[in-house]
Amino acid sequence: MRSSYRLWSLALLTALWGCGGGTPSSKTALSPTPPAPKAPAETLQASIDPLSDIKGNQGTGQPEEKKARTFEEAQKEVEKALRANPNSYSLEMGTARFYMNAGRFAEAIPHLQKATRLTDRVFPWIGLGDAATLGGKFDLAKQAFQRALQLDPGNSRVMRGIGQLYIAQERFDEAQKYLEGAVKQYPQNSKLRVALGNLYIVENKAIKAIEALEPVVKAEPMNAEAHSLLGEAYARNLHLEAAIKEYELVTKLDPKDPVAYGRIGLYHVNLARYVQAREPLMKAIEIDPMDAHYYWALGDSWLLESPDDLHFDKASQLYRQALNLSPNNAKALYSFAMGLSRHGKPEQLKEAIIYFDRLIKINPSDMNAHFKIAEAHRMLGHTEEARKYQAKFRVLFDKGRAQNRELYRRASFKDTPTVYMTLAKRAMDSKKYDIAIKYYESALQRDETLTEAKRGILEAQNRSGMLNGGKKP
Repeated sequence: MRSSYRLWSLALLTALWGCGGGTPSSKTALSPTPPAPKAPAETLQASIDPLSDIKGNQGTGQPEEKKARTFEEAQKEVEKALRANPNSYSLEMGTARFYMNAGRFAEAIPHLQKATRLTDRVFPWIGLGDAATLGGKFDLAKQAFQRALQLDPGNSRVMRGIGQLYIAQERFDEAQKYLEGAVKQYPQNSKLRVALGNLYIVENKAIKAIEALEPVVKAEPMNAEAHSLLGEAYARNLHLEAAIKEYELVTKLDPKDPVAYGRIGLYHVNLARYVQAREPLMKAIEIDPMDAHYYWALGDSWLLESPDDLHFDKASQLYRQALNLSPNNAKALYSFAMGLSRHGKPEQLKEAIIYFDRLIKINPSDMNAHFKIAEAHRMLGHTEEARKYQAKFRVLFDKGRAQNRELYRRASFKDTPTVYMTLAKRAMDSKKYDIAIKYYESALQRDETLTEAKRGILEAQNRSGMLNGGKKP
């Protein structure tokens, strides 16, 4: 849910490393990817299980039910076991995994560094690269991945890690070039495709993301992360029905994923299917009651369905819950302020002004917020305040219109000899002879046979007094 509102975020890291006996084949797809992390897209996360191979050798018995522990209690147990076996590769990797899963990447790094000294396997180097990337230690990450490449030059996990290092550094062009090359080398590798598809989403290249991800879900129908990313790619390409289907698959694969339920609900709201939106949104709130966006979207499902008092009251309660959790949630602020201003009672207008003012503080260039707050002040008889906000609205409106005209001009400009000839003649009419000469020269660069442009240059030089060393008039 959260990542759909923040379109200019970093990619989700999907590294998966292990400590088993041997390097994974670079020429085949790796094991199925775990479900997508439940975090904002701009926050680098990892789905890492360094003990996957050890777990596979421990038998198939069901683990005993354990009492929930605090992080500190679990940390003591992990560190105690490690002190009892200070040279255990498996325990060093397990401790690193413990810290990685807790998001404490700096604390995982020393254990991974020690693990690299206890084995000649490539896994701890991949893990070290991942941890350093997530912890913002990019030089260390680069060194770790370089060493991993020396140990296993064709390892696709290392390739993915390098691509994700570029992403963490916001070197998106390099990341795209590198990951595209890796996918070309190993087209059947699902994790490389997921990493590339995720990058395309970050770059807002929805069609490319779809092309990268569709083969993954076809080959691995149980890959929840790929379905989730494909759903977002479909949504960005405005194929909301297809996006809903993907997220419905995610909820079957991972019934505890609030993001999938939240996206389903949000897309139903966008399709004006307000009743259908509520069940998945309430499920998202049940799973993750601390995410303000679910309350906002559920509020919209009531407010947009009907303007009556019953619907408005239900929406208001949900917007207030969203703002209690996130006071500067722009979407909840805007929806609630609009609802209040439309109902138009004096106390509602006064509250709407508070929220519109908060929106302006968040984004001083919010033209619509200035217009609506001016309108609210006018309805309350606050003439001077209304005039102040209306004046600011007019400034922003005129600026926006000028920018739109310039964008239109740039979009409609054609780099042809005819266009430059037209510009040159306009410059001549305005007596801007130096500029006219440049336009005539540009026309000649595109068509050397334009005798009219050659004559134009001579005429412009004559008029400006530059010919034969003359002075400008």
